[in-house]
Amino acid sequence: AALSAQQTIPYLVMHPDGVCQLPGGLYMKTVEYVDINGNKALVSEEDNYIVITWKEDEYFFELSANEIDKDTVIKIAKSTKKCN
Repeated sequence: AALSAQQTIPYLVMHPDGVCQLPGGLYMKTVEYVDINGNKALVSEEDNYIVITWKEDEYFFELSANEIDKDTVIKIAKSTKKCN
């Protein structure tokens, strides 16, 4: 059976006001989904701090950056490859 977005993207709670609670005690306001190497990724952004999380096979990835534009962070995430 296919996994739901909630099972695929590791966020804890999506509050009614749009605040997203992430693992590690992080809270983000702006949330969008992008494609990272064929996988749905959650992009959270607040005050020039960006977190991208996604799942590939049984592995979870998280990339965070401060003071780098979102498009550059997405390009870096897309260049990430799973090692066998």
